[in-house]
Amino acid sequence: HAVGAVLVVGGTVLTSFVRSLEMWVVTYGILTTSGFPLVFMTGIELGCTYTPKAYRGLCMGAIFAGAGAGVSAMMPAFTHSIKAYGLSATMRWLALFIGVSFIVLECLLFGLNRFGHRFVDAKLQRCLSDSQMGHKRKRNCFTDFLTSMAQWFCNRAFLGMFAAMMLYLVGFFVPFVHIVQYCKDVGLPTDVSVVVVMVLGVANCVGRVLFGMLGDATGNFLLCFTWVVLQNGLSVLVLPLCTSSAALTAFAVSCGLAAGGRSGLLALVCVELFGQEHGPEAYGLLCITFCIAQTIGSPTVGALHDHTGSYTIGFLAAGAAMVSAVPVLLLLCWYRRLMSLRYAAESGSKDHTEQGTDVVTRAPVAQQQDA
Repeated sequence: HAVGAVLVVGGTVLTSFVRSLEMWVVTYGILTTSGFPLVFMTGIELGCTYTPKAYRGLCMGAIFAGAGAGVSAMMPAFTHSIKAYGLSATMRWLALFIGVSFIVLECLLFGLNRFGHRFVDAKLQRCLSDSQMGHKRKRNCFTDFLTSMAQWFCNRAFLGMFAAMMLYLVGFFVPFVHIVQYCKDVGLPTDVSVVVVMVLGVANCVGRVLFGMLGDATGNFLLCFTWVVLQNGLSVLVLPLCTSSAALTAFAVSCGLAAGGRSGLLALVCVELFGQEHGPEAYGLLCITFCIAQTIGSPTVGALHDHTGSYTIGFLAAGAAMVSAVPVLLLLCWYRRLMSLRYAAESGSKDHTEQGTDVVTRAPVAQQQDA
């Protein structure tokens, strides 16, 4: 977290002094953005470690909702500062704000690591065994990285999640990118598009908490994630039928809730499938799908709009791609259930296949023992 914070703040400060696009690519595009994943992944790992299993969905949903709300609140202030003081001064103020925030967070993390409690899940059925990741630190870093990547992509559950995320994310960003232009195409005033975007943002934050709580209540984050994907895909499929302000607002509520649910649930699904130790690593690798899918989906829909003059074909294709991820996720649910039955047969204790017991330990701990 500290390394990520230094990269983010340092890159932002350097960006405020550059005057060319090439240097922007180096300072902000490389330095600053390299720090964000380190900070982000640290938050996910801490959220999965220092929250009790019974309320983990709520806690992770609140973490992601706070991140979304913070970005939404910063944008108006950022825009006003650029108009009033210029971009360079705004970047320096932003670096100062981020730096102070990180200092406060580092103090909180120090106290959490020193005096907090770690909740270690009981070892249940998992789709990744410890032996599969036993290659670590046996060779040089580059060889270990290649070996780790190969073993992850040889895992059936991870491959299923990767394929499902590729299909889902092809259409995920489409409404966020094209909704303003679509409102213009159907003859609605600019004020309506502003309201739709605002509703999308608010529903997104609410969905992160709501579906996290639903995951806690059902005890099955993967099944909740499957529902989120289905709801989001169906929302995009019916978008061409939404030509009034009321219909678009209803779409924004449905799509925003589902999109927010995806944000809060994905990390929890990774922990559910691969355990606390390997869950954050699986989440990081699944983020590769964001880079690939968003490069394909939104530009393709835009090209179709330019060619046909309508978003109908593009929205239908995007929604169909998202819905096609549902059968893959249902197959993954079946595979996880099969692993549960196999675990029950091997352990002789069927009760432990459905729910685990949290073990509370003081941190830092030299070695964590599973329940």
